[in-house]
Amino acid sequence: MHSPAPEYWWAIGIGTIGLVLLTVAFLVTLVLSQKRLRKQLDVTLQSEEKYRNLFENSLVGMFRCSFPDFRILDCNRTLLAILDKDDPSEVGDLFAKLSADRKNALRDTLMRTGHVENEEFEVPKDDGTVFWISVTCRLHGSDSYAEGVVLDITERKQAEERVQHFHAQLRTLSARLESVREEERVRLARQVHDDLGQILTAVKIHLTILMESTAKGSGRQKSGLVKKFDDLIAVIDNAIELVKNISYELRPLTLDDLGLKEAVEWEARQFGRKTGILCRVRSQGDVALERDQATAVFRIFQEALTNVARHSAANTVEVDLAATESCFRLRVVDDGRGITEHQANDWRSLGILGMRERAILLGGEVKVFQNNGRGTVVDLTVPFRH
Repeated sequence: MHSPAPEYWWAIGIGTIGLVLLTVAFLVTLVLSQKRLRKQLDVTLQSEEKYRNLFENSLVGMFRCSFPDFRILDCNRTLLAILDKDDPSEVGDLFAKLSADRKNALRDTLMRTGHVENEEFEVPKDDGTVFWISVTCRLHGSDSYAEGVVLDITERKQAEERVQHFHAQLRTLSARLESVREEERVRLARQVHDDLGQILTAVKIHLTILMESTAKGSGRQKSGLVKKFDDLIAVIDNAIELVKNISYELRPLTLDDLGLKEAVEWEARQFGRKTGILCRVRSQGDVALERDQATAVFRIFQEALTNVARHSAANTVEVDLAATESCFRLRVVDDGRGITEHQANDWRSLGILGMRERAILLGGEVKVFQNNGRGTVVDLTVPFRH
């Protein structure tokens, strides 16, 4: 039996060594590949954790939804807070609450452009109230789902509604002011034309008679002449009183000559004389307002008294004037039936609306409310100008 040649053993050795080296290289490559994969996995996990943290802690609501049925698949805590929900499973039908037309329009826009920007939707809550959201989303490349953000714009919408309501009030007030202004012109024109015209006509007739009597002249006629003079003086007195009333209604001279405090006290006395309602005025501090401020405050006071006479059925009215270092305050309190919150905020309450508008122009504020279940309080605050 012959032993193998030396070349045979060399071949076996070299093959064995090569196999061992290949095995080692494979194992090293496998270990290195596992390290790279583990490192990539760690990076992926860290990136996913960062994305999740960004997703969960975002100040805007974020969501992922299926397409085209818009079923919410995932959302963050902010969106849950916006929708007043506790679990993502409860918001899956968010877009299902939209009308079919809105959903179809949203679907068409996503299919056509791949994104939707700041679409505003009114969404009903479970308790029957509604809130507004703004949605921005983009369709994923696979066209199987979309991702987007949601903003709660309810406060902005309510503010816009208040602004629109305020503008409507201003338009109503403007129309009413123009109407009242025209009515006032007509009333004053009629009063001057009819009353003052009749008085002056009567004066003319009396003067004519006096002139004829004087021309004829006799003792008996002279005594009648004195009577005519007395009648003439009475007619002239009436004319003077009428002119005073017209002048006061156009502009109270007391306000210009003596100041706001005295004008308020005079108006209170006139109000009590005309209506039989006792009106008491108390004042504290130096009422030092500029002319336009004093005029506006006085008109607000007149409107408050007008409302008392028309609606309150009150017996007494207490008026307080007070001045501090920074502001002036007028407070009118009656003991009548009292105003309701609805009446105080009704846009058709043009008298109250006019008072508030005057106060706003002065940089102040008027509050109208019920006085502890009885009577009404009109509280005006006006800052001093420095």
